[in-house]
Amino acid sequence: MTLQFKQEKLWSIVEGTKEKPESDDETWEEKDLVSWLEIMTHLENQQANTIRKCKTSSETWKKLQSELEPKTNGNQVMTLNSLVTFKMENEDEMLVFLNTWKKKLDDCLTSGVEITAKLKILLLLGTLPTSWSTFLTTQN
Repeated sequence: MTLQFKQEKLWSIVEGTKEKPESDDETWEEKDLVSWLEIMTHLENQQANTIRKCKTSSETWKKLQSELEPKTNGNQVMTLNSLVTFKMENEDEMLVFLNTWKKKLDDCLTSGVEITAKLKILLLLGTLPTSWSTFLTTQN
């Protein structure tokens, strides 16, 4: 959903870096409403009840993040373990594999695990099957 907001140039409103201007700004209000409606279309009834008092898309987004994406040690261990134990099989399609791996990486980052760029590369290379060993030995 974040990518969609970024593509539609709504992310700054949703994440709260572009706040409502002091003067009436119908453009900002329209973008905020579009963002809020987009968020609402992806929620179940119980989740919608959680955010019913929120007045902006940013407030809604932050409330949902705090409720749905806990940054607990247990969640971090679970998402990191899922990433580290995920391995590519010889018969896997590369694009499908990479999309799944990226989702697992995003889950880790969302849970609060800090992963450097170098570690991301090493983790990805570590998922490759033994048939890729020649490739791995040529990497610096």
